[in-house]
Order: sequence, then C-alpha cells, then structure tokens
Amino acid sequence: FPAGEYLISGNGLFLPPFANIRGDGKDKTYINAPEATNVFRTVNEDSAPIGSDPSNPSNMSYLGDNTSQNQARGIYLGGMTIYHNSFGAALYLENCRDSVFENIRIKGSWNSGDGINEREPGAAGVAVTPTSTSFVDHTVNLTGVYIDNYVASAASDFNRFINVDFENLGIAVYSDFDINYNQFQIGTLNEVGYGFVFGLNSTGAVGQQFGPCHNTIENYEFILVDREGIKIENGKANISERNRFRNVGNDGGNSANATYPIIKFTDAGNQTVSDFFERTEDLSVDPLFNSGDYPNEVEGAKVVSLSYPVSTSIGVQTSLYKV
Repeated sequence: FPAGEYLISGNGLFLPPFANIRGDGKDKTYINAPEATNVFRTVNEDSAPIGSDPSNPSNMSYLGDNTSQNQARGIYLGGMTIYHNSFGAALYLENCRDSVFENIRIKGSWNSGDGINEREPGAAGVAVTPTSTSFVDHTVNLTGVYIDNYVASAASDFNRFINVDFENLGIAVYSDFDINYNQFQIGTLNEVGYGFVFGLNSTGAVGQQFGPCHNTIENYEFILVDREGIKIENGKANISERNRFRNVGNDGGNSANATYPIIKFTDAGNQTVSDFFERTEDLSVDPLFNSGDYPNEVEGAKVVSLSYPVSTSIGVQTSLYKV
C-alpha cells in the first residue's frame, strides 16, 4: 500500500494465512475505516466470500472449522496508520498464530473522560466485549486489537506486535481467551480508557479455561490511560517489563485524582519487572499530590519490585550538626 489514504468500509479486509501487507510507514499509508465493523480480520485458508457482495458479513463463509492445519498464520501487517471508529476492532485476530504486526499506529475517536461501559464478572450491566453491537455510543468500547480462539485447538499463540501505538481508544488490547506466548514490544498508549485487558469475562468454557498466559508486554510508554494500564482478571505467567506508566489510573486527571490501580493481577503468578510508576513519586513525596488516597501501583496477587529510587529535599541547615 503506497503512501496515501485508503477508505475501507463494510466488514473490512480479511487476512488469510501467509498474507503480507506493507505500507510506507505510520501516517504515510493511512487506512481510514470510520464505519467498518473490523478493519482487518484474520480467516483460515478454507474461507471464501460467497454471494454477490463479499463486503457483507453474511456473505462470508467459513468452509470448515479452524484447525491447527488451516488456521491464520504466517501473516505480516505493517507500516501504516489505521483509523477505526466502530464497535469491532482495528485488528481482529481469530485463531491466528506465528504472525507479525509491526510499525502500526491504531487511532480512534475516544477521548479521556468519555467513560467506558464495564461490567466486572458477576456484576449487573453490560460487559466489555469489543465485538458487541449493543451500545448506542459505539466509541465506549472502541478497541485496537481483539484476540480470540474461536476453536480452542487452533490457539492464537506466538504472535509479535512490534512498535504498535494506540491512541484515542476505549481499549487498546483485549482478550478473554487462552492465548499464549504473544509479545508486545515497544510502543505507546496515549489517551485510552484501558490498556491491556485480559480475561475480564472469561467464562471457563473450552477456549477460555485459563485466560491469557505467558504473554509479555515490554518497553511501552503508557502516557494517558484513564483506568488500568494492564488488567488481568484470568491468566497467569504474564509479564510487564520495563514499561513506563505516566498518568495512568487517574480517571483522566493527574495523580491528585488517583482512582484505579495502574496494574491489576487477580491470578497469582503474573509479575512486573523494572517498571516505572509515576504515581510512586507523586504520591510519596510531592506535596501537590500526597494528601489524598494512594491506590496501589499493582493490585492483587503479584510479584513486584519498585526499583526506581524516589528522593526529596529536606531543607538546608545553616551549620553542621550530628544526626
């Protein structure tokens, strides 16, 4: 896709196994999909459009179930900006493995303070499900990447996301499924409602028995996230490493409005390694912020080390004295 603007409508573009789509770079190749249900969606090699209008979702036929032999795999997508403003996802990965998504900026129209329609497991209300069509205001669940295992035996494992940025989205990355060994390396999250949400509404059914496990999020800049930067309700052995969390969990304000944990781990076995939390310094020693509540940097069952030093001035003495 050479530099330029491309308008995508209908149900977006389908990515079969081994597809390679390359643009000229972020903000050079601009995929404009303001009303497409999903912008890019993976399909197995036995899928084919039927009927006279392939852009109609009802005309997309899945010929046989996804299996480890025919599932989406070996896909490369990179070098572009994707604008998405509907109730699906910019990247909908269904039973997709061993694929690379690189040098991509995903943008929407969600703004900090817009709110997100969330339901904790067991509570009343509407669930956060990026593919739901039940919301009147679809921007509340506008999602960057949605990953599922429609068929449990063909898991969405070993995918790599390199230098992928998320801007103005309700949720950056979402999955309730047993996805494993996916790597998110280098990028930014700026003005999003949630960062990474794993296992929020896992049902325990086949394909959702364990939640996302053994996934890695590293070297990301979380610049403005209204709620949790990383929220894992179900899933173990996930690692947050060398990320920087600035203005996260403050409900659109600053550290004086600290409301949510920055990271939430419900299952034991997840960990944070060498992460930086702006909240630690703001709520420990900065007099502008340290008079209110102090929600945890990391809440729940956790392995965490706050390894960045925090210092403050204690004043100047006019003469030497022994303490």
